[in-house]
Amino acid sequence: MRNIPLLEATMEHITRFPELHRQDWYFQEVPCGTACCFAGRACILGGLKLKAPNATMSSQVYMNGKLVYADWAAEKLLGLSHREAAHLFCGQNTRAMLRLMVDDLVNGRKLRDFNSYKQETYREYVS
Repeated sequence: MRNIPLLEATMEHITRFPELHRQDWYFQEVPCGTACCFAGRACILGGLKLKAPNATMSSQVYMNGKLVYADWAAEKLLGLSHREAAHLFCGQNTRAMLRLMVDDLVNGRKLRDFNSYKQETYREYVS
């Protein structure tokens, strides 16, 4: 079952704090805090602890006392299929693309292919 509140909270955080969003890293310390991709932010908002909170970069979290990769943990926390998680967590996704994907997931729709989201957000950008 999809965790709609966590999907929405993660997208809201990414929208409100773009300086803390880096879709190409799970966790990266930056001067203003910890920048994260969608999966990494979901892990933090889901209450998971980072493997190395003071490290420059990391990709692991503690979940139920076990050290696991952030993408796997976020997939479980968000209630996504493996395919949905891989699609949503892709390092090439922009914030606009993520917003559309989250909207589709929250509304019970299947995720479309990458190029569909890319083209739709490009049309918004040039309009």
